[in-house]
Amino acid sequence: MDKISILYDHYKETNLLRKETEKRRNKNFFIICILEALSFLLLIRPEKAFELMLNGINKELDTTLQLSNTILQTLLWILVVYIMIRYVQDSLYIERQYKYLSKLEHSISNFIDVFNREGDDYLEDYPVVLNFIDLFYKMLMPVVFIIINTIRIYKEFLSFIQGNTITIAFI
Repeated sequence: MDKISILYDHYKETNLLRKETEKRRNKNFFIICILEALSFLLLIRPEKAFELMLNGINKELDTTLQLSNTILQTLLWILVVYIMIRYVQDSLYIERQYKYLSKLEHSISNFIDVFNREGDDYLEDYPVVLNFIDLFYKMLMPVVFIIINTIRIYKEFLSFIQGNTITIAFI
């Protein structure tokens, strides 16, 4: 194989991996939105949130489990943290891949006159709508998630200080 074939095959594979990661990131974003909606519901209507969560778990597992509020909240915290970490990892990976794809495109351009699909074209003349969507994903929603989780932590801390049992169970 010649150098251009190796570079192009590597470029295609790298681009495919980026696209798969984008799909996973988008799925994780959707899941984290649902989890954060449950967290928000816990803040405003805890009874309804527990009922929804327990009914969802029982329906999914086709059983009639009776889980305590503490266990459900702990499960929710674990899921929020895990999905959020995966979402951030995928987002950072995707951003790094655009720079790497740009380098690959420049290397391939040494053999072919014009070869810019993902790298430079992605970064140049970025449409205003896409800038807004980018800010939505990277700034607005994380701030909303931080606010929801901070209020939940504060309420759980107050509950603990007031002598109630802590809502996070250590399993």
